[in-house]
Amino acid sequence: MADDVRLQSASASSRAENSSKLLVVLAWTFVLVPLAWGVTQTLVKSVAIFR
Repeated sequence: MADDVRLQSASASSRAENSSKLLVVLAWTFVLVPLAWGVTQTLVKSVAIFR
């Protein structure tokens, strides 16, 4: 019976860790995509200055 409790606890911990990793990946995606777009647009528009 104690083994069942440990197994359930480990499984829940693993799911929480996986969902936490997913949330971190999603959060960084929401940060990096607009950042990359902004940097790209800045570089494209700055080309006109140096021509």
